[in-house]
Amino acid sequence: TSGNDFAFTGTVTIAGNLTLTAVNSYSGGTLAVAGNVTTTGAITSSPITTTILIEGNGTQTLGASGVTGELPAITINKSGGSLTLQDTLRARRGWTYTAGTVDAGTSTVSFYGSQNKVINTGTTLAFNHVIFDTNANVTITGTMNVDGNFHRCQRYQRWNDYGGGQSCHHQYR
Repeated sequence: TSGNDFAFTGTVTIAGNLTLTAVNSYSGGTLAVAGNVTTTGAITSSPITTTILIEGNGTQTLGASGVTGELPAITINKSGGSLTLQDTLRARRGWTYTAGTVDAGTSTVSFYGSQNKVINTGTTLAFNHVIFDTNANVTITGTMNVDGNFHRCQRYQRWNDYGGGQSCHHQYR
């Protein structure tokens, strides 16, 4: 996909890989991906209401080909195999972990943009580096485990922690 507005209804099943390049907006629906997800461009306008569901039962990657890529909402619900996070991933919406093995590797996940973010990490998902660079409301449910650096920019409107927590193993800024 590149340089257009995309509107989805319902669930679109992608049996192979999904590559996202520069796009104006994603709205509605769910993209259920059984292969790798690669994002190499920016989402340049709103709305951004689509969810990418990573649900393959084999080995998958979520990466940005060595650069920084932007993503709509992410849901990880793998019945088998593992998901490896790579590069710098800028999540413009939420992040939900339901099931599956996730290897954060040396990745950085940056929660970015002006849309509110709900992050549900369960109790077992561990990120490597996390950056919150947003002026939107952020709500975390579950426990956010960060094995690397955790950085919160100072332009927050509101930080909500409903029963979850933050666990940082290295640097907190």
